[in-house]
Amino acid sequence: MGILLVGLIGLLVSYFYIDYELNAMYGSHVGQVDSNQFKRPQENVLIRNVSIFSTDSLVMVPGQFVYISGGKIRSVDSISPAIDDAVILDGTDKYLIPGLIDSHAHLLRSPNDLLLYLANGVTGIREMTGTEQHLQWKADIIKGERPGPELFICSKKMNSYRGFKKYMTEWTQPVIAIDEGTEVAAKIKTLKSKGFDGLKIGTFLDREHYLMVSEQSREQGIRLVGHIPLEVSLEDLWQSNQKEVAHIEEFMKFLNREFGGYTSENAQEFLAYVQSRGNQLSKQIAAKGITVTSTLWLMQSFVRQKADLPKLLSEVRLTYANTGLIEGTPITSRGLGWLPKVNIYRWPEGMSPKEKEDSKIYWQTYAKANEILLRSMVANGVTVLPGTDANCPVTVPGFSLHDELTSLQEAGMDPRAVLEAATKKASAWMGNNTGSIASGLDADLVLLSENPLSQIGNTRTIEGVISKGRWYPKETLDNMLRAVRERNNESRSIPIDGF
Repeated sequence: MGILLVGLIGLLVSYFYIDYELNAMYGSHVGQVDSNQFKRPQENVLIRNVSIFSTDSLVMVPGQFVYISGGKIRSVDSISPAIDDAVILDGTDKYLIPGLIDSHAHLLRSPNDLLLYLANGVTGIREMTGTEQHLQWKADIIKGERPGPELFICSKKMNSYRGFKKYMTEWTQPVIAIDEGTEVAAKIKTLKSKGFDGLKIGTFLDREHYLMVSEQSREQGIRLVGHIPLEVSLEDLWQSNQKEVAHIEEFMKFLNREFGGYTSENAQEFLAYVQSRGNQLSKQIAAKGITVTSTLWLMQSFVRQKADLPKLLSEVRLTYANTGLIEGTPITSRGLGWLPKVNIYRWPEGMSPKEKEDSKIYWQTYAKANEILLRSMVANGVTVLPGTDANCPVTVPGFSLHDELTSLQEAGMDPRAVLEAATKKASAWMGNNTGSIASGLDADLVLLSENPLSQIGNTRTIEGVISKGRWYPKETLDNMLRAVRERNNESRSIPIDGF
């Protein structure tokens, strides 16, 4: 009995320790910023003499007066409306764009990220690992009780796991484990009733389960998004209810399987194959009405996360990233860590110089293949939405969207098309009443000091943000960032001064 008691105590201690570390790794233990200090009322706002991004996404229209009341844009005109009571903002030599949207984000377990998004002009995100906690944050934001972007919340990714692995995976990872086909309809019904906006498909969902999820999502009227499972063919995808693929990378990986698997030795042949096959594939994607989310910057970062991580960490806004995420956990070396000893994309120990060089070629090719497919998709009319996979190493929420927009422009997209994709097209996909500067739309707007159509990186020159008619001046946005940084520093156990 004594041995059994000691064993039971050991199991309980192990359980609580592992659970504690998992919560830490997903960001639960960083102190929450008191967001009440940043709550703003909906006001009457008049932005005078500002250049606005046109509704046809072609030009900046100068000398416009934009009047906002009750959380909505009431008028857009070259003549000032007659109003008596409004906050007056001088838009002279400034540029007004719709609020930006990150179409692939992961909030995980820290609401501080909501402030990072607003401070970066991101007034909408699509959450791709949704939880009931996120649903509560969404309700709080809608009621004006918490500052934050508009949330479109997809479920945790669905994968097929059986037996003991099913329970372990659901405990340790943000996953919905599908075992028996009979549970699919009930799971989807429950998710929809709780308020989830979409279902996310994982890489390891069996083909049988994929077809069931597709059919049930169609029958129950809920969006289906995410990865292309390894067992699923393109024909399965074309016939399915899945109308969004969460990464350009998913199609690149399919072409790699079709090619037979590239290596450093035949990398150039693979790129030529992607170039020749990409147009045909992109035409099929467009014909099926499937939207693709980009996450290009992350793909480009893989080689640097392996070969040049310290310098890359010095370039991103590391101080704003959730401390639990970047520091990882001692219970696994392949969790969500960002720093050199725990980074999940790092090279394994003991690699030879030749192996490292081959790996560099492989991952450089990986990024180039994604860039080739992006250009093919844009040229063939595929809707590509900017998304970042925020909170994956080393994508800092809010800041990472500006990096993504720059990567899209450098890969060949016109700044006008990039800005339209991050505003009008992303809003239309999510069904938001935003995305343009026009009367009757919700007032989600960003005021800039530089023209983003001359260089998309100018989306960083934020003078203020309007979220559902609430005006957040630059001073308030800076205070949001300061508050998050201070909370992170209070919980930091590994110094990041070297980065």
